[in-house]
Amino acid sequence: MNHRVVTVFGGTGFLGRRVVRHLRNGGFFVRIASRHPERAEKLFGSDDPQLQSVEADIHDERAIADALAGAFGVVNAVSLYVERGQETFHSVHVESARRVAAQAHRAGVERLAHVSGIG
Repeated sequence: MNHRVVTVFGGTGFLGRRVVRHLRNGGFFVRIASRHPERAEKLFGSDDPQLQSVEADIHDERAIADALAGAFGVVNAVSLYVERGQETFHSVHVESARRVAAQAHRAGVERLAHVSGIG
């Protein structure tokens, strides 16, 4: 069994939930980081000790750092399809992606993958 932790930002979204399942099936411990952590239990159940759901907003440096603590890898699967107020394509796909990458570097995360649902 592989005990390495991979944090998946946006792990309850359309793309992220598939990433979570793939990593979990590969034997990884998956930390699902999202603004709505209660969705993870609905999607994946609450009986898998290899899955952990945490609340994290990719606009918040501290929340990102907390979600990455002790992680081997990180997948940023956060996407935005419709801009609303402060939630713009630039704030999510550029600024927040940069924030996740910088925090991953500071935390010593060995692997980083950035994926997007936008074609």
